[in-house]
Amino acid sequence: MLVLTRKIGETVCIGADIELVVLDAGRGRVKIGFAGPRDVAIRRGELVDPLPSTETAQSTPLAAPVAAGQRASAPLHRFRALATH
Repeated sequence: MLVLTRKIGETVCIGADIELVVLDAGRGRVKIGFAGPRDVAIRRGELVDPLPSTETAQSTPLAAPVAAGQRASAPLHRFRALATH
């Protein structure tokens, strides 16, 4: 894991075409923006299911039903170009 310290407005480049921008920080939270190709999907970490092993993939349905009172997983978010400053 690479750990970096960034200030508001500073960026981190991932590969040749993905850029992460620190938009705001404070009160234990950080707001980040992503810029990159639209065909690359991103999700919040809590919405990503671990990949099933080969054995369980054959016997486990792809989508489990949502229990009463729980939210279904949100759709994938796509990269959008960030406004330039």
